Amino acid sequence: MKTNRLSVMLCLLLIFSSVQLWAGSLDSAYQNYVSAYKKYQNAVSANLAKSEIDAALSEYRSARTAYEAFLNKSSAADTSEKQSDSKISEFDSGSAGVDDSEEVGSSDSERSLAKLVAVLPAEIKPLVETLKRTSSKAEAAGIVASIEKYLEARPQSNHKALLQYEMASALDRLAIDVKKAEQLFTEVSKNSADKKIASWGGLALNYLKAKQYKTQWSQVMAGKFAEMTNAFNSYNSSSWLAFPVKAVRGSVYLAKSVSYINTQNKHEDFLLAFESAQAPFVSNVETVFAQYQATRSEPENNARIRLIYNNYQSWYARWKIMSEARQSLDIQYFIIENDPFGLGLLGMVLKKAREGIKIRLMVDVRGSNKLSLKVMAKGYLEELAKLPNVKVKVYNPFQASLIGAITDLRRVISSNHDKILIADGRYAIIGGRNIADEYLVDAIDDAKAWRDTDVLIDSETVASQLQTAFEEEFNILKAFEIGKSLLGMTGYRTLQMEIGYAAMDAALNLRGPLPVTSRFSTQAVILKKLNDQLSGYKNMTGFSDFDLSENSHNCPVHILDSNSISGPRNDITENIVKYIDGSRREIIIQNPYVVLTPRAEAALKRAARRKVPILVHTNSPQTSDSFPTEAMLYRDWRSILRDMPTMRIFARVNEGQLHGKNFVFDRKIGVVGTYNFDFLSEKVNSEVVAAVKSREFATELRNEVVFDIGKSVEYHLATADKAEFGPGNVENPQKMWLIKFLSKMGWLKPLF
Repeated sequence: MKTNRLSVMLCLLLIFSSVQLWAGSLDSAYQNYVSAYKKYQNAVSANLAKSEIDAALSEYRSARTAYEAFLNKSSAADTSEKQSDSKISEFDSGSAGVDDSEEVGSSDSERSLAKLVAVLPAEIKPLVETLKRTSSKAEAAGIVASIEKYLEARPQSNHKALLQYEMASALDRLAIDVKKAEQLFTEVSKNSADKKIASWGGLALNYLKAKQYKTQWSQVMAGKFAEMTNAFNSYNSSSWLAFPVKAVRGSVYLAKSVSYINTQNKHEDFLLAFESAQAPFVSNVETVFAQYQATRSEPENNARIRLIYNNYQSWYARWKIMSEARQSLDIQYFIIENDPFGLGLLGMVLKKAREGIKIRLMVDVRGSNKLSLKVMAKGYLEELAKLPNVKVKVYNPFQASLIGAITDLRRVISSNHDKILIADGRYAIIGGRNIADEYLVDAIDDAKAWRDTDVLIDSETVASQLQTAFEEEFNILKAFEIGKSLLGMTGYRTLQMEIGYAAMDAALNLRGPLPVTSRFSTQAVILKKLNDQLSGYKNMTGFSDFDLSENSHNCPVHILDSNSISGPRNDITENIVKYIDGSRREIIIQNPYVVLTPRAEAALKRAARRKVPILVHTNSPQTSDSFPTEAMLYRDWRSILRDMPTMRIFARVNEGQLHGKNFVFDRKIGVVGTYNFDFLSEKVNSEVVAAVKSREFATELRNEVVFDIGKSVEYHLATADKAEFGPGNVENPQKMWLIKFLSKMGWLKPLF
């Protein structure tokens, strides 16, 4: 053993020494490369003689070649990995063999620009190439100055319009001098010598102005939202005893709501046009991620994140971070059922509250209507609200929706669809799962268990972003606080929550069924029911060995948030559209409910025109719990495949429902959260997702989706070789008559 250990130590020492030598050589090569580049840049800026510029250029090229040689040595393993990855499953044949360097989804303008830059004179080409890829304002400003001096010396240059276009693009992209960028784009657009570049200049000028309008729209929306919120708070604070005052304030709130909704609808129309103008200028998906990351006051570039598809593991993660919480818990769910998992969670909340930690809990009135007397049933929430360190709210109770129904029916059905759990401002879990057995029992114990996805995140920065998303809904005008029950009939609910916690904790720690003690004797019936249900979860045995950090990735992560219809924020749709427009290689969408909105449809059509493969995995009429959304897909699937020839649609069959909401873009960016690909998520409900920049994470997520696709059926149009197969051909569909009936009511589409 000692000999083996000594051999290992020696090998490690040799490897370490070699790495140190290689790293030193690489650093030296890099410094030479930077020095030569600066020397060449200065030569161009100083307008030196051609021979001196050529000498500096030659030195720069030699230094760059030496530096790239070192990099190529280190990337040999990556090359072999790409070659092995090129052979992929039949469900991914559309993108087989596509390497990162092959921009199959590049636009015509991108390819044309690349060709024009490639034939620029040698003395200016490296500057333009660097300008196009730099993210440094100082470097870009210096290069722009060098190009301007170059053009001053060559006022009749055939490349003037192209160079002006590239300078303007950099000045705008990096927000160095937008006014100057506008002047340059205007000049380029009027260039009569080169119609193609003039056309690009016109498009860029249009996009630049559209961005200015977008800023103005954001300000208008924020102002209208503030007016509506103030009017609502004034109305809500009025007593019904002063009915005339309340009536007047209600009328003011109604008027402000109408104004906000009209502005919101016009804003959505503008965004559809804006995204069309923006699309040609969206860079790759990693740049899209970086651009949003830059808007964060504290970007997180090294969060620890774990993808969880396994249902039991997702419950272990929740139970563990709640059990270990010492300061605070923030909990927000669409559905918390009064089953073993829901009562277990509520019992855990009760236990931690008694330990003195700060707790905020909000549930949706429609999804969790079995928990509160105020929202139709049971009184669990009122019992928790008795504790001084617990604040409980419900979202959009029916009485709060009545006045809104006059202005927009969607306000009545608006839901808080977030699923957020934050412990001690550090650990967080978000994803598609609610707190109920269909989400949390594994398919090995229940064939009807749902297929869903969560991410477990360890990062104070990301947790802070999630707390902002939490608070925007928790403090919004449609979130109502639950007070103590005045009926004096809910005390037994406290005992049931205690039983829920004790029974779940016993099951997770393999202590067997919870015995009926004298303390629990009055609730023997519910205890027996919980024990019977928990005894059926025979494979829920891994809690004691569950490691929060196992199989996790350290990488950049940020939260994208979307308010409900009562709020102005929608970062999710904006970024999903940009990721679609920035995809060059592949788009994967796994979502239970696919009802394409105008913005989503327009973005996917643009991707299809760029010949980007698009894989969609969703439910079939056999597995879905939403007949209206299946009806809309039944209505549209043929036109979708006709209009987007690079798209393939796969539908889940013979298993429990799909409920995961996941996206993978170019195998570089993964998105996991609550966002359904439909009108409700884009326009009506609150949603939250995590965007992750990591090839490893994206590959893991992609592999899970492809695995699911392998067990699904594919919808396809009729060809010479095979007959059509669509939703109507799936075996054993549920209520197909209802799906066909609803499919004829296309005017209902915006409600689904």
